[in-house]
Amino acid sequence: MKKILFMVLTVFLGLNTPVFAKGISTIDGSSNLRKGEYDSLEVNGNLTFTDIFIKDSIVINGSIQGKNLKCNTMESNGSVKINGLKAKSVESNGSFSGENIEVTGEFEVNGGVDIKNGKLHNIKIASVRSTILDTQVNGNIRIEKVTEGWNFFGFKSSESSPQILELKGKSIVSGDVFFEKDGEVHIFDGSKVEGKVTNAKVIQK
Repeated sequence: MKKILFMVLTVFLGLNTPVFAKGISTIDGSSNLRKGEYDSLEVNGNLTFTDIFIKDSIVINGSIQGKNLKCNTMESNGSVKINGLKAKSVESNGSFSGENIEVTGEFEVNGGVDIKNGKLHNIKIASVRSTILDTQVNGNIRIEKVTEGWNFFGFKSSESSPQILELKGKSIVSGDVFFEKDGEVHIFDGSKVEGKVTNAKVIQK
């Protein structure tokens, strides 16, 4: 009886434990997961976590924040802040802040990007500014045009500011960098692009 009551309380309060959460495929509401293992997981709400392993895919319809996530594919429809990520592919429809991340396949972000100490392959970003620090990119970076916004008076917002990609620390892009719209690549000391830069002004910092 005590075990059943505890299960009810953890679901009601959004405090999920690995013993009972293992095997759950969908969680409706915000959750806090710790040291869990799942075949696949969908969270319809905000997710905070520590040390979780997803054999297949994880989908978060809300923000996600935590430490140490391993999965096959990750899709987030909200902001992301992660320290420690290993995945085959990532799609983030919101800002992405990551440290100590490794993505072996496609990495796509529709929002601001701030990456530190990463190993990535092909990257696709739709953002005004993206910062990559101490990261190895074993592929290409594509900066897509940001969707035009609208101001308070109903007119299209100004697009005078260029989209910017910053490469800092010991960041190396082994492939090409392509901007869909004219932009700028700011390359700081210690970083470099080994391929071709297209539709962007290269500024050495």
